[in-house]
Amino acid sequence: YQRRVHGGAMGELSLEVSAFLSWMQQQSDVSALFTIANCGPLGNGAIATRDIEVGEVLVSIAYHLFITEFAAFKHPVLGPLFCKHNLCSEQVMCLHILNECNDPRSYWRHYCAVLPRSFSTTDYFTDDDMKHLGSDFRAEKIRRRRDKIRLWFEGLQPVLQGNPQLFAPELYTFDRFLWAYNILDSRSFCLKSPEPDGWKSRLRGALPIKAKLENGESCKKEEEEEEEEDEDEDEEEEEEKEEEEDEENRDGCGGATKNSAAGAPTPGTELSGQADNIRDEENDGEVEGEEEGEDEWALVPLADMMNHSSDGETDFSFDKKQNSFICRATRAYKKGDEISLRYNSMGTWQQIKHYGFALENNPNDCYPVPIPDYTAAGWLNESVFQIAKLRLSHEHGLLRRQPLTLQGESPELLKALRVRFLNDAEFPYYGKVLKGESVSNVNDFNVYQYLVRYCKEQLRTVYGNSEKDATDGLASGSMAWLAARICNSDRNVLKAALGVCDQRYRELCQLIYYGQSATRILQGIGSASIQNWEKDHERAQFLRLNRLINQMHALETGGAVVAASS
Repeated sequence: YQRRVHGGAMGELSLEVSAFLSWMQQQSDVSALFTIANCGPLGNGAIATRDIEVGEVLVSIAYHLFITEFAAFKHPVLGPLFCKHNLCSEQVMCLHILNECNDPRSYWRHYCAVLPRSFSTTDYFTDDDMKHLGSDFRAEKIRRRRDKIRLWFEGLQPVLQGNPQLFAPELYTFDRFLWAYNILDSRSFCLKSPEPDGWKSRLRGALPIKAKLENGESCKKEEEEEEEEDEDEDEEEEEEKEEEEDEENRDGCGGATKNSAAGAPTPGTELSGQADNIRDEENDGEVEGEEEGEDEWALVPLADMMNHSSDGETDFSFDKKQNSFICRATRAYKKGDEISLRYNSMGTWQQIKHYGFALENNPNDCYPVPIPDYTAAGWLNESVFQIAKLRLSHEHGLLRRQPLTLQGESPELLKALRVRFLNDAEFPYYGKVLKGESVSNVNDFNVYQYLVRYCKEQLRTVYGNSEKDATDGLASGSMAWLAARICNSDRNVLKAALGVCDQRYRELCQLIYYGQSATRILQGIGSASIQNWEKDHERAQFLRLNRLINQMHALETGGAVVAASS
């Protein structure tokens, strides 16, 4: 872990953390049943100050203490700039964070002082570090993400260069912007804003007429264009999200599954790291007399200092009535126990990508599998059937990479491949596939044959069928070591999924050749009302035939022949 960088020996706190805690204690609308203490190797964490029962409110933090996009637009200096320039949420929030951290008079100066100074996320991997990933696909994802962040920074140049008196060039560099984005990505919550829908338009409408004219268009038109751009960005980012192995809100692939909190998409980018799905379930409907608020980023001081736990020991939400972030205990705590949040049900790749750490033996590990190209080998050939199938896949988001898990194929992957391998006769039944049902043994045979071949090919060409731990010889905790952890995770998923998919593929071979599985046939022979010598003869004949099928299976998938079990 490198999220916590302050503090010395066990139990000691830095002056910055002590000053931050004093500042929080001075706030009349903040209450907490824990304090922050140094927990050794993991850094600072939340420690219960008394015994706590299930259901008690662990912490309540008022909305005005959050660092949000709304607060950025209300800033007396930055607000007019944000109203004038058409910036995305990430640009606004990162510039807002940097401004507060650079301002010694900032309202949030004590909070800014305890933010981590460095990160070990994939954004900071060098080319040498990425050599330990094993997969070119992963390296390309890291470069694309970094390029996207750089584009956001370059898009801020008209604001930065046009106001040098506000933004000193040495304080607003790309490295600082990258740091601010990692603060946002690793520590922010995504919540339903208590502000009514359309607040940006109203704030922009408050600009002087001269400012509106300088902006080149009316605030209404600017807002419409911003919404259109946000929609385009959302579509692009959705494609990127769904390509990754533990795409959020996916069954079996590490989604945002915080206890009782419904998933809320982060505006304009991937789901925020730590708690990307805070919403008010008890007040999910529209507030009478107002439109429902939009999703927005929020840095919540104190709440974001709780460490991660995969056990889901706390439940959190935004309470509109109290206008506060509320976190409740889902288990009892003794005085001195560490209180933790479940940041997310992410796999190793996304944990390192967002936070710079990874859990051992992560059950949410996944690997993204590409869907075979519809246009390969002249598949379309002006075929109405193939064009219809291609459109169907596009409409349901089935053309993107889908995840393999440690338990085998995910429902999304199975659905995408079943549609991909539908033949003319099966296509009218595509509705069953979209419901997660099988249409035929032949269709599933093609699906699992592809999965078996793909897993074997990846293990052979990318990982060299190596059993060696990729982290051997690397300094624990280094960037290269984290990259190697991703390599180990991906390889383990491929090996585990291969075992599951290969078993199912063999069963489908038997179903197609015999009409039922080999196990059932052998059971039938054993229970048949015939002489023992006849049973032995039937069993021997069947096993000889099954060995031939296994040999055919091995030739088709490039694997070793495995003798049929009797």
